[in-house]
Amino acid sequence: MQRLVQRGTTWVAWSGSKLVGFATVHPTHPDRADLCAIAVDEDARGVGVGRALLAHVELTVVRAGLSEIKLHTAQSNVAALELFLKCGFHVVGRMPRFYRGMYDACALSKHVG
Repeated sequence: MQRLVQRGTTWVAWSGSKLVGFATVHPTHPDRADLCAIAVDEDARGVGVGRALLAHVELTVVRAGLSEIKLHTAQSNVAALELFLKCGFHVVGRMPRFYRGMYDACALSKHVG
């Protein structure tokens, strides 16, 4: 996780003095950014923290002149997939055994701006 954070830009979400989530983005192409990591504390899920982080990522990507956000997530992570789809991402591919050579992933993309 530390390598991801060091290579990109990370935003954090706070509730009072408690860290409740974060998102890390890397610009990987002249017109694209990869959302490399996003997480919300279990106790803070379902109240809009993930949506707020995604909205901030999208606004920042647009302001940087980029037009696409890509990401991948475990196919079994139904909660994350649901959030991404509700926020306008589309599944663009499947990645067999992507995680640890065992777990399948979904590749998602969203055109922004």
